[in-house]
Amino acid sequence: MEELILSLTSRNVKVGIMISEEVTLGNYLRWRLRGKKILNYRRHPFITVVKNLTIHFGPIRWSRDPISMRRDNILRNSRHRFASYIKAHGKPDIIYHHGIFDYTYITRYLTAQFALPYWFKEHSSFIEKNHFPCANDFEAPDDLINFVQGAGRRFAASTFYTGKMGEIFGVPFEVMHNALNDAHFMRQPASASKRPFVFVNIALMTPAKNQQLIIRAFARAFGSPDDDIRLIIAGDGNLHEALETLSHDLTVSDRVSILNFQNRNEIQNLLTKSHVFILSSKLETFGVVLIEAMASGLPVISSRIPGPMDIVNEENGIFFEMGNTDGLAEAMKTMYANYERYDRQAICDAVKARYGPDSAIQTLLDHPLFDG
Repeated sequence: MEELILSLTSRNVKVGIMISEEVTLGNYLRWRLRGKKILNYRRHPFITVVKNLTIHFGPIRWSRDPISMRRDNILRNSRHRFASYIKAHGKPDIIYHHGIFDYTYITRYLTAQFALPYWFKEHSSFIEKNHFPCANDFEAPDDLINFVQGAGRRFAASTFYTGKMGEIFGVPFEVMHNALNDAHFMRQPASASKRPFVFVNIALMTPAKNQQLIIRAFARAFGSPDDDIRLIIAGDGNLHEALETLSHDLTVSDRVSILNFQNRNEIQNLLTKSHVFILSSKLETFGVVLIEAMASGLPVISSRIPGPMDIVNEENGIFFEMGNTDGLAEAMKTMYANYERYDRQAICDAVKARYGPDSAIQTLLDHPLFDG
């Protein structure tokens, strides 16, 4: 979401983002005394943040209807915060709602109060028909369905998911790929040193991201200790130790590096020094890490799953069947043997044309609402 906002603001589209939370007065005072942050967000000079913190001053548990009291307090505060935003920045053209799991009741309320249309994008891959997990007590599944059906426009991040969401909600969706802002794109992608040759994966270290598969495939493809080939896996998560143990058990720990969380600059440095990015996920709605790697000129190897199938082609990468160790090992060997055929500059230029700020602007603003 942040990338889309930065892409829009870089093209002089005014965007604000509402960050919502609720807290009792007692907890608020305790947290303030302890110096605890209640609304956590990464400050950015180009993003206007509306801090929609609702403090429940009254004893909610003694109310006849605690849920209604909470909801009414939140909506009252949301209206006040939104009115303050309008006073300072002007009335927006639309409210853009990102994800169905929470706060749709706030969007419904504000669009009614301020006579605004709303657009909706679903980014989750875990929504299934007749199952809509919700993070609040104020909405039922029918409320969520009605919310989606009532949106002026509905988006999903990839071709597969527009079809899936259309079937679930009974209304058409448009494709709006995730975007990268200008900072991701290198004017002249640097060519990494030919030795060592580096495969890289950057993702949460969780079972869904399946980095164990990459280590097994690496050991199978490049088992000789004389191979001047390296694997780097970086990210946060609870499988760090398990991945290190696996690389040791497969006797490739001297050529496999398992790194902790990397900030944006560190990620860019990793990509610059690497040759090929690997995505081994079992499920992705889109695959932002793929286009981030391509923005640095890297060809990619990806699981053949719906989201990445909109991104990867013969000019920028190779697919393997999800979960297939032999398939990934063969893809890695093929990429290594044929690496010179991939044009880093062409990969970067193509991904910018399709997933850069101008593409996001064209998708969103190509609408009668903005004519003239």
